[in-house]
Amino acid sequence: MGVQAASKLYFGKTINDLDLAQCATLASILPSPNLLYNPYQNSENVHERCDFILKNMLNQGMITKEQYTEAINEAVIYTH
Repeated sequence: MGVQAASKLYFGKTINDLDLAQCATLASILPSPNLLYNPYQNSENVHERCDFILKNMLNQGMITKEQYTEAINEAVIYTH
């Protein structure tokens, strides 16, 4: 499955319409969407990996502290 297809499947949106939390969540799911990072069966794994990704983005200066805080506090809703 490609990233665009995953974006449509999980969020019902194109990649361009995703917010930061959704992008980080999608990046978290992609390594193992059927097993370890399946958001419907292992949501805690996805949440932990998403936090890890966002923290790395913050530490590398890719996002601000405000963006990080907003993203980790967002409730990500799946459409499927």
